[in-house]
Amino acid sequence: MVAVIETLNALCKTFGCQTIAVEIHRSCVEKHCLSSSSHEAKPHMTFCSDLVYANYARVEDFEYLEDNYPEINLTGTIIIARYGKIFRGNKALHAQAAGAKGLILYSDPADYAVDGDISLYPDGWWLPETGAQRGNIWVSDAKGDPLTPGFPANAYAYRKNDTDTPLPKIPAHPIGYGDARRLLSEMKGPVVSEADGWKGNLNVTYRIGPGFTDPQRKAKMNIYTTREIRNTYDVIGYIRGDTEPDRYVILGNHRDAWVYGSTDPSSGTATLMEVARAFGEQVKSGWRPRRSILFTSWGSEEYGLLGSTEYVEEFQKILGERAVAYLNVDCAVVGNYTLRVKSTPLLYNAIYEAARQYKCQYASPLEVRQLNDQLMQVERAFIEPLGLPNRKFLRHLVFAPSNNDYYAADAFPGIVDAMFNIDEDPDQETRWRIVREQMAITAFVIQSAATTLADVLQF
Repeated sequence: MVAVIETLNALCKTFGCQTIAVEIHRSCVEKHCLSSSSHEAKPHMTFCSDLVYANYARVEDFEYLEDNYPEINLTGTIIIARYGKIFRGNKALHAQAAGAKGLILYSDPADYAVDGDISLYPDGWWLPETGAQRGNIWVSDAKGDPLTPGFPANAYAYRKNDTDTPLPKIPAHPIGYGDARRLLSEMKGPVVSEADGWKGNLNVTYRIGPGFTDPQRKAKMNIYTTREIRNTYDVIGYIRGDTEPDRYVILGNHRDAWVYGSTDPSSGTATLMEVARAFGEQVKSGWRPRRSILFTSWGSEEYGLLGSTEYVEEFQKILGERAVAYLNVDCAVVGNYTLRVKSTPLLYNAIYEAARQYKCQYASPLEVRQLNDQLMQVERAFIEPLGLPNRKFLRHLVFAPSNNDYYAADAFPGIVDAMFNIDEDPDQETRWRIVREQMAITAFVIQSAATTLADVLQF
């Protein structure tokens, strides 16, 4: 097995103690590397403001505040919200859109210490009050280097200015629920509605705010932003296929973790390495796979899917034509002994049959090749080269990350985006025209995809 090491330069940005973005610069294999000189850091930021509780900081939570408490002006406030329900980055963008100056996130026991019969860490697995979740808050339809969206960040790449990227413009800071208790317990304002799902499990009276019972007190955020060049690595190993070496089955996982990564990603990395070892032993005995197998270990995933995105951007033309499937083993071992697999719908049956150790019934290599090509083509038929409306780097018309929660997925996202809050738009004619357009595009794509499954001369 041959390992090809790709070296990347990463420019890390840190807001407070939460890293929110990484800019990647790809170096050349011939060592014509970019300068590793440090960049000037932004000034230290300190500001004070009233605190406002916004539940999970979802779109509907800010709409709830606007509808039920119109007298509360969120402009210039600091939002405190709990983790959960949606991607943390969307919380920051929602707070920013509401006019907030900063965001504080905490993990409420209602979501992270649910069962009272099981103890908190280190006596059990629930999150203790000192535990604070970290994670990037970058939301974009193009991951990788935010300065070179859609293209590899090599030495000659054109780079955007920082201000032109979709990085949040307000700082976000994570705290444990022990610290959150102290803040929430001293807040004034209306008591939240338990029936509406705004009350957590801390032993305090949850209030909306703004501000504290002592009018002289404000919430204060100290923000330190640093920029520095760091190296990160993608490690790629492969076994050349015997019958179809130009078809790639890719097994991959990232190596980096926010803390120790016992589950995410180390359990996946251990699995990846053991699979590679087992296949290597088979190769030594003379065995070869039908197709080429790539073993990929990505760097800097937690900062915004950096290593994998930059690799795909660099080799997208080859991978787009030759990759048959990608198998990700991020959290390979967690929970009980149940097999848990997620995939695109086209692979559902394949997974079920593989779990039953199903043996392929096709005798002819040509029949196998034809079937696999059809599976590749039907999936790619859902890809629109121009991308989704206002999200040009997301091109799958059947599945895409939600526009309001990057952790969630929307089915037929073009239609979902077109209909989002449509009843509140005064220009109903234009909005429904966009919906009709997206429905026509989706109908065509489905019909077009169906033709790829027919006989080669039936179209």
